[in-house]
Amino acid sequence: MTEPEKTSFVQNITAAEAVSDIFKYISCPLHDKREALLTIIEHTKDEKIRVYGCATTPPEEISLHKLVRDFVSEERALEQAFFSDEPETVYLAEFRQLDTGETAPVREPAFTWNACAENLVSCRDWEIVSGPHRVVVTKFYPTRFVNGFMKELTVELNENGELMEIGSQMMMTVPRFRELYCMMDSLAGESGSNLN
Repeated sequence: MTEPEKTSFVQNITAAEAVSDIFKYISCPLHDKREALLTIIEHTKDEKIRVYGCATTPPEEISLHKLVRDFVSEERALEQAFFSDEPETVYLAEFRQLDTGETAPVREPAFTWNACAENLVSCRDWEIVSGPHRVVVTKFYPTRFVNGFMKELTVELNENGELMEIGSQMMMTVPRFRELYCMMDSLAGESGSNLN
């Protein structure tokens, strides 16, 4: 592809498509993804987009800028909750090899994030997992239940300790994040007309 072709291709992408591409890009640290998402809405005209939530309802038309701001805000709230010490929570971690899916658990549970981080630094189980890997850490709230499910938050860190993903394996226990995540995930091809 020649340079003019690249330029015209980039110019033809909508803000919603760019947001969708960044949202789905898995090899970029989370803080860089957020910065890119906020840069897009800062430098583009707002547009109405049609998105689907988690419930089986018709699609909803909303502002792209509002969706991105709400999603980033909710994601930051989850991050703050994950790294904050709270009573009666437990952190469990494992190393996950990206190519094979092989895992090596960190044997020591921790009751604070700092203790968990110390376990990760001192753990030698990572040597079992060769090649590119992620550290997956889950914070469990064992005495708190939402909709009958145990609440938990999960993060993935790369080999350099950079935050790559945050969410929950029990998404129904974080309903606002779940709804916004579903809307962001449904963005591809759903852009509509510009807002005035």
